[in-house]
Amino acid sequence: FLSLFRKEDKTSDVPDLQKSLVALFDPTSIAGEAYKSLRTNLDLSGLKKVGNALVITSSAPQEGKTQTVCNLGVSMAQAGQKVIIIGSDFRKPMIYKLFGLKRSPGLSEVLIGKVPWQKVINTATDILLGGLEYEKILKTQGIENLHIMTCGERTPNPAELLSFPEMDSLIQDLKQEFDVILFDSSPTLPVTDSAILGAKADGVILIYQAGKTARQALFRSKIQLENVGVKIIGVVINNLKAKYIE
Repeated sequence: FLSLFRKEDKTSDVPDLQKSLVALFDPTSIAGEAYKSLRTNLDLSGLKKVGNALVITSSAPQEGKTQTVCNLGVSMAQAGQKVIIIGSDFRKPMIYKLFGLKRSPGLSEVLIGKVPWQKVINTATDILLGGLEYEKILKTQGIENLHIMTCGERTPNPAELLSFPEMDSLIQDLKQEFDVILFDSSPTLPVTDSAILGAKADGVILIYQAGKTARQALFRSKIQLENVGVKIIGVVINNLKAKYIE
């Protein structure tokens, strides 16, 4: 297990954006510190030896994988690592919404050869123009290290698109440019997207929301991924109560 993450209580007067990007808007909160802990645990686990291209997925929808990808990416950027977050969940894309960016052009256009990958990278400037709090972004140390590639236009067959050899080439190119590559992928059990992408990347981190998804589903996901040669880096447990963390 890589880290424990306790969700903060929901309050009606806090905007969704601020609750989602706690590493940016509230880095000293319980959740914000948890993402720093996850970053540290990844570094201590020998991330450089494993490889820098990681897929973040879960067994089922709504377990917090996208939120984890975004906050982990922000936390790593704050620590001085050059990070790119890639929206590879074509079925329910959220990355572009969280950062206030345009959905297209993005990954899908790159994979079909419509646009070179260098042309679809969003930087801190694009995030600033996207509608996030201007002053908060400017004051965030290391935000210039954060880069985003959105999912791009919808595709009728996401699994087939992710299987393209262009994805292998893209990962290799990005490895030369970035310290860490984080893919936000579709849930493992409903579709094969994360297994296909995980086999091309260096490893997978599974997000598991305690109390929401059965443990058996987590074990099934692990077996399903390992059966196609995917390396499981670890599991992030979401929504644990404080009494389990003490």
